[in-house]
Amino acid sequence: MLLNKFYDEGSFATLVAAWRTGSKVRWMAYGDSVLFHYNRRTKVLAHSFTSISDFSKPPYLLNWKDEALEEGFASGEFDVSGPSYVFACSDALSHYIMMMYAVANGEEIPIAEDKNGNIIALARRMKVDFEKDVLKPMFNALRSDSLPAYCRSKYRKGLLALDDYSLARLV
Repeated sequence: MLLNKFYDEGSFATLVAAWRTGSKVRWMAYGDSVLFHYNRRTKVLAHSFTSISDFSKPPYLLNWKDEALEEGFASGEFDVSGPSYVFACSDALSHYIMMMYAVANGEEIPIAEDKNGNIIALARRMKVDFEKDVLKPMFNALRSDSLPAYCRSKYRKGLLALDDYSLARLV
C-alpha cells in the first residue's frame, strides 16, 4: 500500500542547504524549512523564508515525479564575520522561532484563522528575551539530545504546532 502511494503521489520534502565560504554562509532553500542567521552583536535574526504569515499557505515541496517550481526556490548569503548562530529548522520549529523573535522585538504578527493563529495569539501575551529564553535553551536541548523533550514542552504550552521537528546548527 505504501509503495503504491509513493508511485501514485510521489514523495514530498523541503530542502535547506548551507555552506561556509570564509566570513559568508551561502544557502539555498526550497519549501518551508528555514535557514536562520542570528547576529549576537546586533541581535538581528535573518532567515531564508518569506514571512511568518506564509506558514499558513501550502508549502512548495520537492517530489521525485513532479518538476520543482522556480517560485519555491530561494538562495542567498549571510555575513557571519561577527558572533553568530546559523541553524536550520523544519517548518513548525521555524514558525516558533520567527514568532518568538517578533514577540521579543514588539513586532505586530498577523493572526491567521488556522492552527498558527492560536499559537500566535498566545505568544503575543508573553514577555520574551529571544536569545536567553528561546535560542540558548533550544541549543542546549540540541547539544544534550533532549530536543524531543524541549519540543514536547513547547507543544504542551501551546507555542509549537504538532509536527515533526528538525534542527541542525552550523558550527
